[in-house]
Amino acid sequence: MGKYLDTPAPTSRYWPSPQQTLLLRAALMPGEAAQTAWRTWRSSADLDQLDHGSFRLLPLLYHNLQQLGIEDPWMNKLKGIYRQTWLKNQLVMQQLSELLHELHTAGMPTLLLKGAPLALLYYRELGLRQINDPDLLVPFGQVLPTVNFLAAHGWRPKYPHPHLFTPPYLQVYHAHRFVNQTGVAFNLHWSIAASADPSTADADLWQAAVPVQINQSTAQTLNPTTMLLQIGAQVMQFSSADASLQWIPDMLLILRNSANLIQWEQLMQQMQRRALTWRLQQILDYLRLTFDAPIPLPVWQKMARLPVQRFEQVEFAQFNRSVGGWATFRAIWAGYHRYRWLGEQSATSATGLTLAQYFQLVFQVEHPWQVPFHVAKAAFRRLSNYRPLLEQA
Repeated sequence: MGKYLDTPAPTSRYWPSPQQTLLLRAALMPGEAAQTAWRTWRSSADLDQLDHGSFRLLPLLYHNLQQLGIEDPWMNKLKGIYRQTWLKNQLVMQQLSELLHELHTAGMPTLLLKGAPLALLYYRELGLRQINDPDLLVPFGQVLPTVNFLAAHGWRPKYPHPHLFTPPYLQVYHAHRFVNQTGVAFNLHWSIAASADPSTADADLWQAAVPVQINQSTAQTLNPTTMLLQIGAQVMQFSSADASLQWIPDMLLILRNSANLIQWEQLMQQMQRRALTWRLQQILDYLRLTFDAPIPLPVWQKMARLPVQRFEQVEFAQFNRSVGGWATFRAIWAGYHRYRWLGEQSATSATGLTLAQYFQLVFQVEHPWQVPFHVAKAAFRRLSNYRPLLEQA
């Protein structure tokens, strides 16, 4: 299925490096596979020099090594990291519980996404997965009332954007981070992933939501199928594999702990509807081949035959490259075709956006006429970064 790279290229953003893969296998695989990976990784690793993505995996590594009965001088330090993660997560859960209480009291419907429900339902131990800022989904039609409610209660958007929360902004983006006066932050979502019509794309997932207990608050979250889709859809939001390897254990533990609950036909339909087929093919390919993810062979084969939009492949390849003088132009090419796809799929032709307005939102500039200047500047910067690599070749 697809063109999965067993050994990622040095410029790959999202596939782990060989060293990171060893750590992941030590943290996630059973028996001898984990022990072999652990011994190899341990021989060259330095706990004080780990990248951010690898450090986040250490609680999971500690748990797996403990289950395997491995004794090592590092175990005490790993245990301390696990306990620290547990304590920090307790604080986040308390803050999340208070926020949910405020929103629910005001009659604001929410679904929990990502970190908190993953830790509780699939990792099943609060110390195994670091939870940073919680993620909440609200119905598309409730975005502006929710934003107004948050503003009245001391919450402000963290990042400026010249078109924040306008109808075109809500069409192109799917979330924004909020922060209060004490520095507590969370991410407000109005769609789980890109779609031609976000006002209706997520309607079914609310009916299929499952309960999750957050301290004293009973909340709702995505079912395993939709959670899998949402995590896969957002892999490309990170700047590099160092920024986060978390999507790998997240998706793998959903597959392992809810294998009989995954509705594969529904997942494939959503992949097609949101133009995420190529991305999910590559990701699930990787999980199956590298970590023996329990994906039924007939499903795997059927998924491989799904039609793929050409721009999906270019989009994924573009975001998986960290250097290259043509990167900006590939991004524009993929963006142009996604824009066309939005228009073809939506009766409103992508909410009436012109191409210039679409890129105005994507590049976060105030006026459409600024787009060509932004493109030229970005291309020059990327080309400048790429020149030293060419000189070394």
